[in-house]
Amino acid sequence: MSDDGVLSSKDAALLELLGVHAYRSQSKEGGESGGNVGGDDVNSSRVASDVAVEEVKKLLLEGAHAWAFDDVTGATALMAACGAGNAEVARELLMRGAPWNACDRRGKCAGGKFLFF
Repeated sequence: MSDDGVLSSKDAALLELLGVHAYRSQSKEGGESGGNVGGDDVNSSRVASDVAVEEVKKLLLEGAHAWAFDDVTGATALMAACGAGNAEVARELLMRGAPWNACDRRGKCAGGKFLFF
């Protein structure tokens, strides 16, 4: 995320890879603001569960930030990985600085999503 709050292309690619933006579009269509990525959303969970840790590592090495988040929903890559039960990706994001205690716009955090997977 840049200083002006705009996602870099690498951050956007990481969120897209894990299905965060797919949920964002569904949220807008449903008229709901804020999101609960992973766990409650079948499509984003399915996307994040199929992601290999090597894909995430590649984006992180190319400059994506593990702490990137969607500005509309507040969802993070870690939330999507945890909601899908993808422990390998979650571990990699945590090792790279993803905040374990960040909350989305509904007040949900990654740990809660992992517990309810």
